[in-house]
Amino acid sequence: MMSTILLVEDDNLVSDVTRELLEALDYQVLSACDSAQTREIIKSEVSIDLVLLDLTLPDGNALDLYPLMIASRPDLKIVICTGSTYDYNRKNLKKDGITAFLQKPFNLDNLMQILEELPAQGNA
Repeated sequence: MMSTILLVEDDNLVSDVTRELLEALDYQVLSACDSAQTREIIKSEVSIDLVLLDLTLPDGNALDLYPLMIASRPDLKIVICTGSTYDYNRKNLKKDGITAFLQKPFNLDNLMQILEELPAQGNA
């Protein structure tokens, strides 16, 4: 079972609600609101099992961040979250290292389903 999730979300309301959902599921949650904060956390020594990564951030986007994440932490699971109708082939996401895709708005059931379907190890 995963223990620590890095939540990367620039919308404070979405971040707060998602944090509450994750904490209700007994996960420890670290938060970042932009690419710069995310890079600092990824480069740190803190243990992270999964990243819930908002696709669009005020200073960049997930597609720019995840190569750094995978290079720094090859076994990291990464779930892209977005509220937009993002037309990127999900097979490409997995090939490129993204573990899963979560469409916003999501609820507790959607979140639990994604977390339960994640592979036990790495981005396989």
